[in-house]
Amino acid sequence: MEMIRSAAAFIFVIGIMVLVHELGHFTVAKLNKIHVYQFCIGLGPKIFKYQGKETTYAICLFPIGGMVDLREDENDLTNERSFSSKKPYQRLLVILAGAFMNFVLAYVLIVGIFLTEPLPTTTIGSLAPSLPAIEAGIEVGDIILEINGNDIKFWNDVTNNIAYSKETKFEVKIDRDGQEKVYSLEGHLSEDGYYIIGVGTLMEKRPELAFAYGWNDFLDKSTMIVDGFVQLITRQIDPSAVSGPVGIFKQVGEVAQTNDMKNLLYFTALLSINLGIFNLLPFPFLDGGRACFIIYEIIVRKPINKDKEAFVHFIGMVALLVLMVVLVFKDLAV
Repeated sequence: MEMIRSAAAFIFVIGIMVLVHELGHFTVAKLNKIHVYQFCIGLGPKIFKYQGKETTYAICLFPIGGMVDLREDENDLTNERSFSSKKPYQRLLVILAGAFMNFVLAYVLIVGIFLTEPLPTTTIGSLAPSLPAIEAGIEVGDIILEINGNDIKFWNDVTNNIAYSKETKFEVKIDRDGQEKVYSLEGHLSEDGYYIIGVGTLMEKRPELAFAYGWNDFLDKSTMIVDGFVQLITRQIDPSAVSGPVGIFKQVGEVAQTNDMKNLLYFTALLSINLGIFNLLPFPFLDGGRACFIIYEIIVRKPINKDKEAFVHFIGMVALLVLMVVLVFKDLAV
């Protein structure tokens, strides 16, 4: 039963990421009047197929990857609906749209999760006894505006400007019923070695908080993932720590076993960011590699020979397939 649940979760997670990614390519291609021959989710033999007016829509057997097929007549410059006949910026938009939509998916999922949960506000919800804030006269319900002249927009800003500050004295500006007040406090050194003033946040469910915290979390996780890729490339991270399809399947299964849909959706958001960033790497065959050729064309105002470009992408595809096989065997050996 657990295997079935893991498989279903894996198909859901990978399926939604691939669908959104390919929809990005597909939508921008259509908006630029490029002929799309096939729109496929999955790889391998087609298990479902629908013939539209000019595009074949299909679901394939293996739920990994997908394809927006622009290949037929792709290099025919006489065909005004071929990919190559379009201006470089139009082709670049088509190439980048997939990764962009993965980022949109991640942000939407994170915000959706945050909309269901109370989030910390800059309003004080509690005061610890015998600590600087309550002794200075700060009250529950006060809204913290500034600490030592620094604007406070999120509760994390309170922590960053006190616990992680080099200062020991804090000037706190608050809003109380529309009136601003300023309090000068001496920080209290906690047992953990951080300064505190003894205030706690008021947790609330508010859409604007969900969007704001969602954006911050999206940027934080994106930065962390980019740093991870950089450390992997510079070998600061052991390459053996990288997971392939089997490893991802196991991770999705572990998340699914928590029986918490929020956990699964958040994991999907993280994987979607990973997929978007990975696709933007300047490596042949990936969207980032294809984008590099178009950017080069924009700069020098002359396209690279299509046969040479195709050969470079072929080498990149082979390298990625070899990497995939290596990762599969590594994951199976664990």
